[in-house]
Amino acid sequence: MDRVQLKVVAAVVLLAAGCPSCKRERAGGSGDLATDSGYVSPVAADFQVGPEEKTALLRLARNSVETFVRTGTNPPVPEELAKRWPHLNAPRACFVTLRVHGELRGCIGSLEPRRPLLEDIRSNAVSAAVHDTRFHPVSAGELGEIDYEISILDVPRPLQGVPVAELPAWLGQHKPGLIIEYRGRRSTFLPSVWEDLPEPLAFLEHLCRKQGSPADCWRDPSTRMSVYGSIKIAEKERG
Repeated sequence: MDRVQLKVVAAVVLLAAGCPSCKRERAGGSGDLATDSGYVSPVAADFQVGPEEKTALLRLARNSVETFVRTGTNPPVPEELAKRWPHLNAPRACFVTLRVHGELRGCIGSLEPRRPLLEDIRSNAVSAAVHDTRFHPVSAGELGEIDYEISILDVPRPLQGVPVAELPAWLGQHKPGLIIEYRGRRSTFLPSVWEDLPEPLAFLEHLCRKQGSPADCWRDPSTRMSVYGSIKIAEKERG
């Protein structure tokens, strides 16, 4: 697997296979807090997260992982978080990503909201640390080296009205998260993958190959696509 693939795989979910490689990541801790909300979407319009909330969510992810790795138990979500910020307890989907020195260490997430955001972050963070089958479980000795990133997603919606010939240009302009469904297979890249694959054709081809389909599967008239936005919260901005 080349370097680009290693970076990109952090945000990939192969849903047809039950999403075994999409995992969660840790959050919180020291270091600069880097945030952005890339693709302009309903997330930015109807769901806002302030600086204190971002710090609290990252801390929740980090504390959840560190508690599980050290004790083997899943810590509960602190009740004071939902009391202070009730909207954080509303159903929202997220991905949590773990990195060590900039390299992927685990990534798991949800594409559709099925539980409160606080619980989704806690659960995905622990899973990214110990259940991402691409990596061995995080050890106690690694905890101080891990940086966390959380992507809070809006609900995917069908991509309509964009001709195939114009799709690369449209994607390059808007840079959304993208789901491709082709012949029973489904895969996605988060909006943050545009940081590693800024060229739309490469973005599309990698996403097709990640589900085991031909690189040009996105051109097939039967292919269905959906897009979504995200709010990204990270302990450190990638260079």
